[in-house]
Amino acid sequence: NALRAVNASIKVGAPTIQEPESTGSPWLTTFLAASDGAAGTGKDHMDYAFIHLYPPKYNFGLAWSQVDAVRTILDAAGKTTLDIWNTETGVLFDPQRTISDTWKAKVLKRTLALCAAKGVKRYYWYTYDNPDMMMTSAEKTAWSEIRGVLLGGAITNCNILPDERVCITIAGQAHT
Repeated sequence: NALRAVNASIKVGAPTIQEPESTGSPWLTTFLAASDGAAGTGKDHMDYAFIHLYPPKYNFGLAWSQVDAVRTILDAAGKTTLDIWNTETGVLFDPQRTISDTWKAKVLKRTLALCAAKGVKRYYWYTYDNPDMMMTSAEKTAWSEIRGVLLGGAITNCNILPDERVCITIAGQAHT
């Protein structure tokens, strides 16, 4: 209310939802229904839903269900057109270096494709300059490649194949 009193056109993002597959979903449900003590509830004051998606144990497919969980809660609260932004993501720190850069690059591409297919509007990497979490050369290449694909047109289909590849159809062309 205070922000909009100063600038009625300002856009406000909801507090970030972390781990929507577990603790984040109940938290979001509570936030959306919580009274602000004046003229509404949490859902009345948000223009975007912010989430942090880190594929646990490099299970990129979990992003699919994480976004679904958030979308289901938003829809139930009447926020069916609210954009979801992934405001923090990355391939988690691997101190033992047990996960290859090639696999991390595949996870990155697959997660970006799945999130785009689910309607996630923005996707921000954390952190570009942290030596423990920054993008490797392979991940930078993967980011650039999938970005080019995703900017190619409207997504009409997306599936996770039995061998864990992601197949996405953009502007009538299938990409795996």
